[in-house]
Amino acid sequence: MKKLFTGFLVILILLVGCGSSNEPEDNEAPVVEKKTEFAIGETTEVDGLKITINGTRILEGDDFLEPDEGTQWIAIDFTFENTTDESVYIAGIFDITLKDEDGREKEMNIWGDLSGSVDGDVLPQEKLSGEKSFVITGDEANLYIYYKPTFSSDTPIKFVVK
Repeated sequence: MKKLFTGFLVILILLVGCGSSNEPEDNEAPVVEKKTEFAIGETTEVDGLKITINGTRILEGDDFLEPDEGTQWIAIDFTFENTTDESVYIAGIFDITLKDEDGREKEMNIWGDLSGSVDGDVLPQEKLSGEKSFVITGDEANLYIYYKPTFSSDTPIKFVVK
């Protein structure tokens, strides 16, 4: 009787061991890595707000003001599209930063002929398009725009602009 019980226990352990698998079941969704960097022209979404960097351009200045020697003014063109049913405020002065490959934040530039502003309310189901300008040397190997809503705990969205 003792041998029968031991044999039954061994068979039970083997069956349980064979029944387990480390492979995901059919109803489990595969793990998909979330994209963290976006290029010019790509659109991403945060909290119902679609964000696209449409392009960049170098501002020349005018008869009264121009970039200091050894610097350039770069204008970055954005489109924000609100897909929610509530107004969303974009605080471009706080929410958008430009950094180089060494993590140095670039100074915001208020001079030059910008097309629109990236500060203001985006009404439900509407868009806000405009430019924000920064002072760069022009020698940077890479430039990255970071967008993070002021009161958000999410990781900033990163766009590669150069």
